[in-house]
Amino acid sequence: MGSAQEESDALRRVFRFTLTNDNATIRGASSEEVHLSEVAKELAQEVGVPPEQLRLDKDNLERVLMSRLMDAPIPEEWPLHYLLACYGRASDEFRASASIKDAATVQRVQNSLLYSKQLIVSYSGLLLTMDMFPQPAAAQQRGALQLLDSLDRREGAGPSNATPMPVGFLEDFAQRFEQEGLEMVVEPIAKEVSRRLVGISPLGDYGAPLSLLQGLTAVKPIARAYQKLRWWRPVLTNGRQLQTESLLGPPFSLGVVPDVLSQPQPSVHQQCYAGLSKQNNMEINKTHHMLRAIMKTIHDTLYAISMNFLKGQDTREGMLSWLALALECNTERNKMQMNPRLASNHSFFVSLDTVLLRLCDPFLEPLSGKAWGKVDAGYVMRSRRIDYKDDTRLAVDAEEQRAVQERLNSGNAASTPTYHFICECFFLTAKGLHLGLIKIIQDLYNLARTQQSLERDLRAMESTLQGMQAQNNPMVQHYQNQVNLVKQRVDQMGDMYIGYTAAISDDDLLKSSVMFYRLVAAWMLRMASPSTAATGQPELPLPTPAPLEFRMLPEYFVEDMIELLLYVSRFKPMVLEGLPMEELLLFFVTFMGSPDFVHNPYLRSRMVEVLTTWMPQDEDVGASWKSRRSTQVAASVLLLIDSHPLVLQNMVRSVLRLYADIEHTSRNNAFYEKYNLRYSMGELLLHLWNIPAHRQAWKRVGQEEGGYGQLYQHFAHFLETDAIYLLNDAMEILPKVKEIETLMADEERWKALPQEEQQEHETTFNQNTNQLRSDLLMAGRNLSIIRSSTTEVTAPWLLREMAPRIASTLNYFLLHLAGSGRRKLKIKDPQRYSWQPREVLAQIAAIYVNLSRADVNGVFAREIANDERSYSANMFAEAAQVLRQYMLLPEGEVRELEALAVRVRAAEAERAAEEQLLADPPEEFVDALMDTLMEDPVTLPTSRQVIDRSTICRHLLSDAHDPFNRMPLKEEDLIPNLELKARIEAWKAEMHEQARRKVES
Repeated sequence: MGSAQEESDALRRVFRFTLTNDNATIRGASSEEVHLSEVAKELAQEVGVPPEQLRLDKDNLERVLMSRLMDAPIPEEWPLHYLLACYGRASDEFRASASIKDAATVQRVQNSLLYSKQLIVSYSGLLLTMDMFPQPAAAQQRGALQLLDSLDRREGAGPSNATPMPVGFLEDFAQRFEQEGLEMVVEPIAKEVSRRLVGISPLGDYGAPLSLLQGLTAVKPIARAYQKLRWWRPVLTNGRQLQTESLLGPPFSLGVVPDVLSQPQPSVHQQCYAGLSKQNNMEINKTHHMLRAIMKTIHDTLYAISMNFLKGQDTREGMLSWLALALECNTERNKMQMNPRLASNHSFFVSLDTVLLRLCDPFLEPLSGKAWGKVDAGYVMRSRRIDYKDDTRLAVDAEEQRAVQERLNSGNAASTPTYHFICECFFLTAKGLHLGLIKIIQDLYNLARTQQSLERDLRAMESTLQGMQAQNNPMVQHYQNQVNLVKQRVDQMGDMYIGYTAAISDDDLLKSSVMFYRLVAAWMLRMASPSTAATGQPELPLPTPAPLEFRMLPEYFVEDMIELLLYVSRFKPMVLEGLPMEELLLFFVTFMGSPDFVHNPYLRSRMVEVLTTWMPQDEDVGASWKSRRSTQVAASVLLLIDSHPLVLQNMVRSVLRLYADIEHTSRNNAFYEKYNLRYSMGELLLHLWNIPAHRQAWKRVGQEEGGYGQLYQHFAHFLETDAIYLLNDAMEILPKVKEIETLMADEERWKALPQEEQQEHETTFNQNTNQLRSDLLMAGRNLSIIRSSTTEVTAPWLLREMAPRIASTLNYFLLHLAGSGRRKLKIKDPQRYSWQPREVLAQIAAIYVNLSRADVNGVFAREIANDERSYSANMFAEAAQVLRQYMLLPEGEVRELEALAVRVRAAEAERAAEEQLLADPPEEFVDALMDTLMEDPVTLPTSRQVIDRSTICRHLLSDAHDPFNRMPLKEEDLIPNLELKARIEAWKAEMHEQARRKVES
């Protein structure tokens, strides 16, 4: 057979038409060859040969194909699907032609087949974009979606008359028509694929449309066409619109987190969560495992789709732009109580965060160095992609932030730098986690609190219902219905909680997030201290001033790191197993004591909260640690705390400073928050005190800050102040608890009370007992710190501005705990409230002993005696009796306490004589605030008031303002009044001399 005949036969098999009538059936059956007699006659006349000698070839193929397409179509056969089938057969023929023995024939046949595929692609485009050829009405109406039908058919779905999409056609078609209307063809397909994912849950048929999207976007011209469509980045006003209207919104919305506005089907809630909160952990974990496996498949596909865009230089910008849009139109998620109608839901952000973290994966390891030199901190000031103007900054107030932005905006917009892809991914991920995973964790906490509140209400309602039933109240049924509704709501919230945890407790997601924040920590350390790049650890104290780029970073870079680590450490500690912790530990040690870099003391205090969750179980430190699981993380962190040079040198100082700094925060509930945060600091400090190297660092701070230094005095002042407040509050609550306990124990009196009054008493009792336990736990922690630290650091406590307060505090509580009134403090089951009065007495007595050992000048003994409110001559004797009776202190320390009592009585006698001698000083010698004789007068620089140094220094420990005009004031601003001091001393000497002469005479 000649090469011309081989060529003709191959084309005849591809197109299933013929120019000759040999063995051809009449026109009618689409599965058979069609004899195109009219065009055959025309060709025969033109070339001058009989029709039976005509052959198909490259020269006449297009004309014959046009004739085939111009004929009225067979109703069952749509022209496009005919062409697609031809394309597939052409590919088959091309592969088969390799078996032809004659090389020249092979070349001729293959050239014709390649040409035929080009014709097929071109005429397919003409069918879809121009009205050139007749088509069945249904095909014409379907338009470009016929290609989607073909793609569906390839996967075993779609219309039965559709031809499965042949391999290579889509790529050839996209390349051929990219400049000639490809977007017009792609738009209906893209919208339909996206529509198919609307309202579908991970339990539904999401796989086919998601796979279609991945396949389509893998074709580069189609990916480019996608981004030219108005639905790529539609005009939006909020995140919910992005989720429903943008092409990538529905695929990214696939998820398992409950959404109040939409119920994708099949319902994950109904099939997986309903009633699950009542099941055992094994069933819950089984459900979680199943859902996470499904979501992993979805997220892998979403990542592949995103990479289809990001791998192409000409589509990367469009994808980054869409990712930024997803963040920028979701500012509603920044709010504590977001409106779900204006924000993308949690499932959307779980998917978005997962993809963003996968993009960061190649450079997440700090030691790889891949991010260094590429992540530019200037991004937060100059980026046109993400708007940071409403974000609170680490160490820049609103006025300075506005000035910086105005200065930058006044420059040439064209000078905005181009940022490396790594830099873009880094900042997009930080923002994505802020709006996504961290927001979900916060909502999970709120959900848990709401559920607990409802459960308390339910218990109260059930108690009321029992009373109504006992009284045969006619409203019982109505109230029972209300109880049932609340029960149903509690169960629903329990199921919803499990839905949240199914999404965000995924080990891979959490581990990647922790790795990201480990990178953030290392990056911020390098920026704050350039020495980090060379030595691997920062130089402390940090070089000042802090770089503007650092100070301009959003607070959420640090806050979100803390939130994530707290969540993981408390609920998923195994995620941290095997992860290096050094960067995170150094980050916290460095910045919790660096207000010039992280201004917000609340934020710095929460760093300590993270550290305490990493501490090992310690029986000697407190009950709250005993509930924590001791893990490999605790061991690795403990090793760093015990041995890392930077930690040994700086951790104690940082925590002591932070203890005082937290006093000055403007948060709404700062008064109560500071106690919880200081409790965490107390746990850490007690642990550090027991480590010799840290104890030495603690002693150095106390020695360095002697005299009128600030750091240790501030720490000691607030440590003592908190103990006073907490113990005072406990002393006031104890009698109230005892009163209600007594009432409830009297069954006859209790039952006689109306139901409403019983509920009121129970509510008050529960509130008081919770508060009492909290007060006593925190006060006990403070007393433990004072007792431990005063064994070796005493000088700050004996300063004139500190000694009176600590003396009066100890006196007050010794009087209550060892005096005759101590029996009033007895309550039923004291362990329930952490009330251990003997232990508290032992703590206070030990503090007396520690300070008395260092009281070489008698300051402490004099101040004990000067305390007219609580001091009594016999209180030390009563205390010694109790201490011996219950063996609360070693006998040697009890004797030291008794020796102190002797010195106090001597000081009391001296004080009485001195007061009589100096009873009427000149008015100018009297302290303007305390109305006492001054010893070291100073002038306040703005109000010009004269006051004793110890008085104003004590005031400045808690309030850095002039008490007379509220102007800012620091201790170094005080003006010594040496002339007045000399006159006071002279007057005192004269008074003593007069007394001496009087005695002699």
